[in-house]
Amino acid sequence: MRVLHIGLHKTASTLLQLKVFPHLENVNYYAGGDIAGNWNRGMQPIAGNTVLWSSEAAVGWPYPITQPPRISDLMVLCRDMGISHILVVKREFPTWVRSVWFQTLN
Repeated sequence: MRVLHIGLHKTASTLLQLKVFPHLENVNYYAGGDIAGNWNRGMQPIAGNTVLWSSEAAVGWPYPITQPPRISDLMVLCRDMGISHILVVKREFPTWVRSVWFQTLN
């Protein structure tokens, strides 16, 4: 199985990437960077293991300096890479806005 965690910003992605995903059994875990480029360089399941890729870049950044990817482009990428599952973590909108606001100020 191939899973993409698209890592919406300010929804505990870093916690998952540092404390949870690396410790999952039977999972080949990869984080950050160019999803398609790295996937093609050997990120394949080993002996039936699940491949989990986590990247905040898959959904763009919540700041005006970057253009978010189009959903259609993300779906084509998933199809081409054989991704069967997408993991999304959500957060209550008011607390998300507050967190993005404070990070932007700092």
